[in-house]
Amino acid sequence: MITDRWSVGSIAVSAVTSWEIAILAERNRFVLGRDPARRRWDRIADGLRELPLHGTEAVRAVALEREGFHRDPTDRSSWRLPYSAVTPC
Repeated sequence: MITDRWSVGSIAVSAVTSWEIAILAERNRFVLGRDPARRRWDRIADGLRELPLHGTEAVRAVALEREGFHRDPTDRSSWRLPYSAVTPC
């Protein structure tokens, strides 16, 4: 199912995800087997969509901690992005 959706551009991640993957790879906490920038471009070429982080989502993500979400701001902003893609901010 993911493969089918991937090929038509229906799979999307936060642009923050690429940043977080690159940091984890740099710290040897995530093994990619290739350069993070190359991996990102390969995934985009395969049909992955990247959602930008806008100021509105960044500010609203702060409130998610009060709602019980993980304290990591990256996790909160990554969650807020797909939600804002389908709901008005």
